[in-house]
Amino acid sequence: MKPRRYPVISSVQAGEWAEIVDNFQPGDADSWQDSPVDLGQNGFALKIEGDSMTNPAGGRDNFPDGIYVHIHPGIEAQPGDYVVAKREQENKATFKKLVRVDGEQYLHAINPAWPKPYIKLEPGDRIIGKLKFAGWSF
Repeated sequence: MKPRRYPVISSVQAGEWAEIVDNFQPGDADSWQDSPVDLGQNGFALKIEGDSMTNPAGGRDNFPDGIYVHIHPGIEAQPGDYVVAKREQENKATFKKLVRVDGEQYLHAINPAWPKPYIKLEPGDRIIGKLKFAGWSF
């Protein structure tokens, strides 16, 4: 498959909820990323800021500060998936692992040193999209 270009629409905090800029129209972006995977018609990339998703052991489940995550907004996320979630009423977003604890959904920071490892999803919060690829920009 030929890589497809997707817009880098913002950066997203891997930590607490953080203000996001999402005033782009389809096709608008300051920069673009090639993706080796299909992200669908409305796919996008975000640059990770912060270290709540840094895995000290490294490996596949490691999203350190500065890495780009390629997000598919058209796929329903399941517990265990890495997602971008948005707190609508505050226009804030974060990147985390979606987990289910005692029947309720939480966002989980994978860095074991992170002071607040779980954020409970509240009414009005929504999953924007699911991670399909992560990589560095060169």
